[in-house]
Amino acid sequence: MGIFKELRIEEDEKLINEIRAFRAVLVIFESDDNLKLKALPFINFEKQTIDWDSMEKNNTFSANQWAAVFWAKAIWHNYALTVRDPFDAAHEMRQSTQNAVLRALAIRWGLYENYFREAV
Repeated sequence: MGIFKELRIEEDEKLINEIRAFRAVLVIFESDDNLKLKALPFINFEKQTIDWDSMEKNNTFSANQWAAVFWAKAIWHNYALTVRDPFDAAHEMRQSTQNAVLRALAIRWGLYENYFREAV
């Protein structure tokens, strides 16, 4: 395999991972209508980016919503970069948000599409 083809594959994988991360975070934010409204100003859909620094300065999130934000940020970065451990905060999330986090992890890791393709 030539070097250019190898580079192209790496670029494609990077793009796929970025798209999966963005989709996964949106799944979490959409699990709660109030969370979605509060997170929306920090999401740039055109560039598929999230202003995490500004979001963390926002003091309007409930405990459930903060836990979801911690998980979303950890999934986005592939490790916990939050002021609080997402696992520790998980018990504060509603069941619908916990379910969304599980779906988001499956999306981020590329398992979601495979699981549902096989389950059908």
